[in-house]
Amino acid sequence: MNNRSLYKRYLKLHTPLIFILLIVLLISYLLFFSSCRKREPSSETVSQKQIVEETQAAEAETEEEIPQNIQSLIDEADSYFKEGEYSLAAKTYRDAILAIQDSDLSKEKKEEIVSYLNPIYEHAKEIVDTARMHHGNAMQLQYEKRFEEAIEELKLALEIYPKYQPAIDALETLEALKDLK
Repeated sequence: MNNRSLYKRYLKLHTPLIFILLIVLLISYLLFFSSCRKREPSSETVSQKQIVEETQAAEAETEEEIPQNIQSLIDEADSYFKEGEYSLAAKTYRDAILAIQDSDLSKEKKEEIVSYLNPIYEHAKEIVDTARMHHGNAMQLQYEKRFEEAIEELKLALEIYPKYQPAIDALETLEALKDLK
Protein backbone atom coordinates (compact mmCIF):
# COMPACT_ATOMS: atom_id res chain seq x y z
CA MET A 1 0.00 0.00 0.00
CA ASN A 2 1.23 3.42 -0.77
CA ASN A 3 1.09 6.45 1.51
CA ARG A 4 -1.81 8.03 -0.30
CA SER A 5 -4.11 5.04 0.14
CA LEU A 6 -3.11 4.77 3.82
CA TYR A 7 -3.97 8.44 4.30
CA LYS A 8 -7.39 8.00 2.64
CA ARG A 9 -8.10 4.95 4.77
CA TYR A 10 -7.06 6.85 7.91
CA LEU A 11 -9.36 9.76 7.03
CA LYS A 12 -12.24 7.45 6.23
CA LEU A 13 -11.95 5.73 9.62
CA HIS A 14 -11.18 8.70 11.87
CA THR A 15 -13.03 11.67 10.36
CA PRO A 16 -16.43 10.71 11.86
CA LEU A 17 -14.84 10.17 15.27
CA ILE A 18 -13.08 13.52 15.18
CA PHE A 19 -16.29 15.22 14.02
CA ILE A 20 -18.30 13.63 16.88
CA LEU A 21 -15.64 14.60 19.41
CA LEU A 22 -15.69 18.22 18.20
CA ILE A 23 -19.49 18.35 18.46
CA VAL A 24 -19.42 16.94 22.00
CA LEU A 25 -16.79 19.49 23.02
CA LEU A 26 -18.76 22.33 21.47
CA ILE A 27 -21.99 21.30 23.22
CA SER A 28 -20.17 20.92 26.55
CA TYR A 29 -18.61 24.35 26.13
CA LEU A 30 -21.96 25.96 25.33
CA LEU A 31 -23.75 24.27 28.23
CA PHE A 32 -21.04 25.20 30.70
CA PHE A 33 -20.80 28.85 29.74
CA SER A 34 -24.53 29.36 29.31
CA SER A 35 -25.09 28.14 32.87
CA CYS A 36 -22.36 30.44 34.20
CA ARG A 37 -23.65 33.54 32.47
CA LYS A 38 -25.84 36.07 34.23
CA ARG A 39 -29.38 35.57 33.05
CA GLU A 40 -30.91 38.61 31.46
CA PRO A 41 -34.67 38.96 31.32
CA SER A 42 -35.89 37.88 27.92
CA SER A 43 -37.84 40.20 25.69
CA GLU A 44 -40.74 37.75 25.99
CA THR A 45 -40.95 38.32 29.74
CA VAL A 46 -43.84 40.55 30.56
CA SER A 47 -42.92 43.39 32.89
CA GLN A 48 -43.98 43.18 36.50
CA LYS A 49 -46.13 46.27 36.21
CA GLN A 50 -47.98 44.94 33.15
CA ILE A 51 -48.76 41.66 34.89
CA VAL A 52 -50.11 43.38 38.00
CA GLU A 53 -52.16 45.82 35.90
CA GLU A 54 -53.63 43.00 33.79
CA THR A 55 -54.53 41.10 36.94
CA GLN A 56 -56.29 44.10 38.41
CA ALA A 57 -58.08 44.87 35.13
CA ALA A 58 -59.23 41.28 34.76
CA GLU A 59 -60.55 41.27 38.31
CA ALA A 60 -62.50 44.47 37.67
CA GLU A 61 -64.08 43.07 34.48
CA THR A 62 -65.44 39.89 36.01
CA GLU A 63 -68.93 39.60 37.36
CA GLU A 64 -68.36 36.86 39.91
CA GLU A 65 -67.16 38.36 43.19
CA ILE A 66 -63.79 37.26 44.55
CA PRO A 67 -64.02 36.40 48.26
CA GLN A 68 -62.51 39.06 50.50
CA ASN A 69 -59.90 36.74 52.04
CA ILE A 70 -58.59 35.82 48.57
CA GLN A 71 -58.65 39.44 47.40
CA SER A 72 -56.69 40.40 50.51
CA LEU A 73 -54.05 37.78 49.70
CA ILE A 74 -53.78 39.01 46.11
CA ASP A 75 -53.47 42.65 47.24
CA GLU A 76 -50.87 41.70 49.86
CA ALA A 77 -48.85 39.70 47.28
CA ASP A 78 -49.03 42.59 44.79
CA SER A 79 -47.77 44.95 47.47
CA TYR A 80 -44.84 42.66 48.35
CA PHE A 81 -43.98 42.33 44.67
CA LYS A 82 -44.01 46.09 44.10
CA GLU A 83 -41.81 46.60 47.18
CA GLY A 84 -39.25 44.09 45.91
CA GLU A 85 -40.00 41.52 48.62
CA TYR A 86 -40.04 38.70 46.08
CA SER A 87 -39.82 35.83 48.55
CA LEU A 88 -42.86 37.05 50.49
CA ALA A 89 -44.64 37.83 47.22
CA ALA A 90 -44.07 34.29 45.87
CA LYS A 91 -45.30 32.74 49.12
CA THR A 92 -48.38 34.97 49.22
CA TYR A 93 -49.21 34.41 45.53
CA ARG A 94 -48.91 30.66 46.14
CA ASP A 95 -51.25 30.97 49.15
CA ALA A 96 -53.71 32.98 47.04
CA ILE A 97 -53.64 30.39 44.24
CA LEU A 98 -54.27 27.58 46.73
CA ALA A 99 -57.10 29.56 48.32
CA ILE A 100 -58.64 30.16 44.89
CA GLN A 101 -58.47 26.47 44.04
CA ASP A 102 -60.17 25.58 47.35
CA SER A 103 -62.86 28.28 46.99
CA ASP A 104 -66.47 28.03 45.84
CA LEU A 105 -65.77 30.09 42.71
CA SER A 106 -66.78 28.66 39.37
CA LYS A 107 -64.21 26.59 37.51
CA GLU A 108 -63.92 29.26 34.79
CA LYS A 109 -63.39 32.02 37.34
CA LYS A 110 -60.75 29.98 39.17
CA GLU A 111 -58.90 29.32 35.90
CA GLU A 112 -59.12 32.96 34.91
CA ILE A 113 -57.69 34.29 38.17
CA VAL A 114 -55.00 31.61 38.43
CA SER A 115 -53.94 32.20 34.82
CA TYR A 116 -53.26 35.85 35.70
CA LEU A 117 -51.58 35.18 39.05
CA ASN A 118 -49.42 32.26 37.98
CA PRO A 119 -47.00 34.25 35.74
CA ILE A 120 -46.41 36.77 38.53
CA TYR A 121 -45.86 33.96 41.02
CA GLU A 122 -43.43 32.22 38.65
CA HIS A 123 -41.54 35.47 38.03
CA ALA A 124 -41.17 36.18 41.76
CA LYS A 125 -40.09 32.59 42.34
CA GLU A 126 -37.52 32.80 39.54
CA ILE A 127 -36.02 35.96 41.04
CA VAL A 128 -35.70 34.29 44.44
CA ASP A 129 -34.29 31.06 42.99
CA THR A 130 -31.71 32.92 40.91
CA ALA A 131 -30.61 35.01 43.89
CA ARG A 132 -30.34 31.84 46.00
CA MET A 133 -28.23 30.19 43.30
CA HIS A 134 -25.79 33.12 43.28
CA HIS A 135 -25.72 33.11 47.08
CA GLY A 136 -24.96 29.37 47.08
CA ASN A 137 -22.19 29.89 44.54
CA ALA A 138 -20.75 32.63 46.75
CA MET A 139 -20.78 30.38 49.81
CA GLN A 140 -18.91 27.68 47.87
CA LEU A 141 -16.38 30.24 46.66
CA GLN A 142 -15.96 31.56 50.19
CA TYR A 143 -15.31 28.01 51.41
CA GLU A 144 -12.63 27.72 48.70
CA LYS A 145 -11.10 31.02 49.93
CA ARG A 146 -11.91 32.73 46.61
CA PHE A 147 -13.24 35.83 48.29
CA GLU A 148 -13.24 38.25 45.34
CA GLU A 149 -15.30 35.85 43.23
CA ALA A 150 -17.65 35.23 46.17
CA ILE A 151 -18.21 38.97 46.52
CA GLU A 152 -19.03 39.21 42.81
CA GLU A 153 -21.59 36.39 43.12
CA LEU A 154 -23.22 38.12 46.09
CA LYS A 155 -23.37 41.38 44.15
CA LEU A 156 -25.10 39.51 41.31
CA ALA A 157 -27.59 38.07 43.79
CA LEU A 158 -28.33 41.54 45.14
CA GLU A 159 -28.59 42.99 41.66
CA ILE A 160 -31.40 40.53 40.99
CA TYR A 161 -33.01 40.67 44.44
CA PRO A 162 -31.79 43.74 46.37
CA LYS A 163 -33.63 42.80 49.58
CA TYR A 164 -32.29 39.22 49.78
CA GLN A 165 -31.10 39.27 53.39
CA PRO A 166 -28.79 36.21 53.35
CA ALA A 167 -26.81 37.79 50.49
CA ILE A 168 -26.74 41.16 52.24
CA ASP A 169 -25.38 39.57 55.43
CA ALA A 170 -22.83 37.43 53.58
CA LEU A 171 -21.60 40.39 51.54
CA GLU A 172 -21.12 42.50 54.68
CA THR A 173 -19.18 39.64 56.29
CA LEU A 174 -16.95 39.08 53.26
CA GLU A 175 -16.22 42.77 52.84
CA ALA A 176 -15.33 43.02 56.53
CA LEU A 177 -12.98 40.03 56.15
CA LYS A 178 -11.46 41.63 53.07
CA ASP A 179 -10.81 44.84 55.01
CA LEU A 180 -9.05 42.88 57.79
CA LYS A 181 -6.51 41.42 55.37
